[in-house]
Amino acid sequence: MSSFFLMSIDNIDLQLDNSYRLGNRLKVYEADIEVARSVIFPLLYELHPIESSFIFLYIFKGKTQEEIATLYGVTQGAVSGRLRRAMTRLKFIYSLPRINEGAMPFILREFIDNQLWVQVMLLMFDSTSHAVVARLLDISQGGARQAFLSSLEILVASKKHLIDAPEDFLPSQSLLEFYTLVRCESNGAPITAREINGWVLEQLSMLVEIYDKISQNYSIKSREKSSIPRHHLVDLALDLRTQ
Repeated sequence: MSSFFLMSIDNIDLQLDNSYRLGNRLKVYEADIEVARSVIFPLLYELHPIESSFIFLYIFKGKTQEEIATLYGVTQGAVSGRLRRAMTRLKFIYSLPRINEGAMPFILREFIDNQLWVQVMLLMFDSTSHAVVARLLDISQGGARQAFLSSLEILVASKKHLIDAPEDFLPSQSLLEFYTLVRCESNGAPITAREINGWVLEQLSMLVEIYDKISQNYSIKSREKSSIPRHHLVDLALDLRTQ
């Protein structure tokens, strides 16, 4: 029987603590590998490549933090910090609703008139970093933050209005066309106002939840650059997703 179990992302924090305190390798047995693969691997592309590599080496290859540090030419403390940051990000990403990312620009443009703000929201979803968004859009960090918070307020108010008065919502032509493409894959019946309003409310509710969590967890999911050189083993970790 394994002394460590990867039955949930939350359990990995305890395993990091145990391995660090006892100086042992983190043991993952065959019964746990499949669970870990199903939970962790789908999220690896959301991490910085270095963090993906560390997770792969530590959990699936049984390397100690000291061995990883030697491989990358960094300190054990740097490896420990990266592992903890990676697990924090994985848990945060795992907690987010699985929204149709293709629908996001259509939903955002439906309720936010300012196109710069729409860009800010799309980039905040990808980076959760005001600094990254400001750099990419050539605006100030304060401007990026204000656009994000103001847009979130608009989305929250729009969701409430859609719930209270769904008959007032008239979808744009572009949104209708997108929904028709998505829907025709499984249903060829005529689209009703109730149906599309329900779909929009579902997508809008997920956006509000996602952005509300991002507002409370700035930079947790950020893919900032690292001073640690990328190692080829990161590609092995990502390749495992397809096996």
